[in-house]
Amino acid sequence: MRFGVCIGARGKEYIEFIKKSNYDYIEGTFCNVKEMEQKAFEEVAKELKANDIAYETFNGYFPKIDGLTVVGDKADFEFLTEYSKAGFERAAILGGKVVVIGSGKSRIIPEGFSRDKAQEQYAKFLTFCGDLAKAYGMKVVIEPLNRKETNFINTVQECIDICKFTGHDNVFALADFFHVFMNGEGLEAIENAGNMLQHVHIARANEDRCHPTEADIEDCKKWTAALRKCGYNDRLTLESRFVPDFETAITQTRPILDIFN
Repeated sequence: MRFGVCIGARGKEYIEFIKKSNYDYIEGTFCNVKEMEQKAFEEVAKELKANDIAYETFNGYFPKIDGLTVVGDKADFEFLTEYSKAGFERAAILGGKVVVIGSGKSRIIPEGFSRDKAQEQYAKFLTFCGDLAKAYGMKVVIEPLNRKETNFINTVQECIDICKFTGHDNVFALADFFHVFMNGEGLEAIENAGNMLQHVHIARANEDRCHPTEADIEDCKKWTAALRKCGYNDRLTLESRFVPDFETAITQTRPILDIFN
């Protein structure tokens, strides 16, 4: 297993610390990278190269903009595709291999709108992204989110179902153990996901969404067993709140992640 950590909105000055903390890769924020000024983008690329590490994965696909949606009558497919083209190009330059499409607000199905139609719209968008990602040697994974964040694609099983509905060979599922916990979901879908599972996020099984500590080892062991049954042995990203601060949290968490090996 290879371990990464989400850098979020933090700047390039954290890259060296992440590398020295024995993480294998960094998970960048897609919307932030897409919107960077060219000079800032080049500085990030330079810092990654200097530290022999890459932004192999990306989350935070869309910025939090009112009205930005993939489903419903207000979905603007032309904007969505142009936005994606620019983002994937930069993600690839920084070493991207996997792009996570979560952004729960962007896929909330409006009240009264057909769920079947929303599914068709989302599949159309995923198909475009799957093709685009393949051109850059990358994969797309869909992130199931808890029901407090969206009303569409909440569980790992629902994520797998939308992948199958889309029918694209470059669109896969993600499992996030925090969202699994928040939804009260069992581990069966993960255990049986097979090659459909292509990325994993972790935070502790607690509403505070903090990083795992020694107190969370038993949960980590259960999650490890589920991933082993699935046959998953790729990337696992720490995506959590970092308390009391980023540096302390990722340093303390790194040894605990070895449970997943």
